[in-house]
This record gives sequence, structure tokens and C-alpha cells, in this order.
Amino acid sequence: MVLGLVAARWNRQERLHPSLRWAAYLAGALVVVHQLASPAAVTGLSRVGSFLLYGAALAVLLWERRPEPRTSTLLIAEGVGAAAIAARVKDPERTVVLYRARDTREAQQARELRELGVPVVLVEGTEHDPRAKEAVSASGLRRLVPDISQRTVHVYGPRGFVRYVRGALTRLRRRA
Repeated sequence: MVLGLVAARWNRQERLHPSLRWAAYLAGALVVVHQLASPAAVTGLSRVGSFLLYGAALAVLLWERRPEPRTSTLLIAEGVGAAAIAARVKDPERTVVLYRARDTREAQQARELRELGVPVVLVEGTEHDPRAKEAVSASGLRRLVPDISQRTVHVYGPRGFVRYVRGALTRLRRRA
């Protein structure tokens, strides 16, 4: 009887893996079937009490069930083609792409992303350009994407770029 309440509580917190949640539901259903099938070990009062507890657990489960919040995403990229970035964008309404273009060819790829309906923040400049470097620093990211702390962030590009941006993201996390 406790298993049904525990499954409802875990479902509310959404920390339990879905397969384990279904296993808890199945175990609860098996206990109810056992209560119905074995008349010798279960008294009438015990059976009614168990059904009331399971009914309460089901009510809590249905009452507390909420749709998963849609998380927004930030993709930070350099040197990646427009098609590769567009393939990674699952929800264009909830995704922002911060694209650092080193030359005009890469800037054109960012414009192609805009034509595909993906919102793009374009930062132009080489890795040694102070303005471009500041844009992907901790303060620059916070300025360009104010809600960065509520977003899931993915970084794509050359190793040095990825390392630099991850360092900036780590500094942002420490400040938040």
C-alpha cells in the first residue's frame, strides 16, 4: 500500500526514471490483485482500507501530474555549418543560436540559419578579436542572452573555442 503513495510522490518530483516509475505502478497493481485473489489472508476491513489507500494514491498521482516544462536552449557555435546547427535545433521557438563567425563565409551561414527560422545572435570576429572574445565571455554571454541561467546550453566548434566558452559558463554558474 505504501508503494502506490511512494510512486505518486516520486512521479510528482519527476526524479524517477520512467521505467522504474512503471515498475512501481505494476507492483502496486499486483498488490491490489493479490488483495482480491487471496481471501484467506485478507479480512474485509483490511481490503477496504487498502483500496482506500490506493484510491488516495491514485488521486494524488492524478492531481499532481503536471506537463513537463518546456526548457529553452542556447546553442553556442563557431565553425559549424548551418545545416548541422539546424539539425540540432528541435524547437526554434525556444532556441537561440549564438554564432561566432570568423569570416564572411561563416557569417553567410548564420544568415542562412535566420532564413530557416532559427533566431541567431551573430558575433563577427576572429578568436583574437577583443570584441568577439568578449561576446563569448561570461559577461558577454549574460549581456547577449539575459536568461542564460534558465537555458540548456550546448557548445559546438573547435576545441579551443569550446574550452573558452565552457570556462565562461562555469564562471556564470558560480555567480548565479
